[in-house]
Amino acid sequence: MWQVTKGWLKASGAEFWLPLPFVAIVFWFGSSFLTAQELSQSQTTENKLQADTQLKATLSINILLINAVINWQQGTTLVEGKTAEPILK
Repeated sequence: MWQVTKGWLKASGAEFWLPLPFVAIVFWFGSSFLTAQELSQSQTTENKLQADTQLKATLSINILLINAVINWQQGTTLVEGKTAEPILK
């Protein structure tokens, strides 16, 4: 009887597929347990966020050309600038 059952399991592929849900359940519960353990631990940080400080940012730009067209009738001025870096406009 054992040989018939084992032969049927091998032939149908059930020898692989039957234990698969058990392995998935064990993996699911194991990973859930490890995740809960990791998230329950307190995390200490050495560096704290300082919101009351001002940061100074400097940006140097090489300006090649500044062209300004003044329209006195409309009261507008159109200014175009060309820089050495094509990213900055």
